[in-house]
Amino acid sequence: MSLREKSREIISNKYLPRFFQKIKITEDCWIWTASKRKSGYGLFKFNKKLISSHRFSWKIHFGEIPNGLNVCHKCDNPKHLFIGSQLDNMKDQIAKGRQRYSYGSSNGASKLNEKQIIELKNDFHAGVKRKDIARKYGISIRNIYWVVKGVTWKSVK
Repeated sequence: MSLREKSREIISNKYLPRFFQKIKITEDCWIWTASKRKSGYGLFKFNKKLISSHRFSWKIHFGEIPNGLNVCHKCDNPKHLFIGSQLDNMKDQIAKGRQRYSYGSSNGASKLNEKQIIELKNDFHAGVKRKDIARKYGISIRNIYWVVKGVTWKSVK
């Protein structure tokens, strides 16, 4: 028996029943019903370590995950899994609208809102000194430059 076959046998005997108890299988997808990360990814305990459920699903259906690659997914259904680079994974995430980035005032790190950005740009174009703008809004002169040049707050015209 090869190492790969032995590995699959161990997975099959010990973990498969528990794994499949945590999945609701529908016509199209496998829905993870057990514990999840804050990001929403399913968690499964395998060999005394937590592993993402989609990674475990790949492992039991296709074998080891190549080093440096991700298991990209729509859900845990093996038909909906594919191997890809980090860039592939990020493109897939964006295409599905799952990116965690928030823009404008919905970003928790934002000090300003859209109305203030418009006022800041108007002040700048009216010739108000950058240090006065910085003091007024409690931001750095560099941040003013980034806003005015469109590096940040691109969505506010």
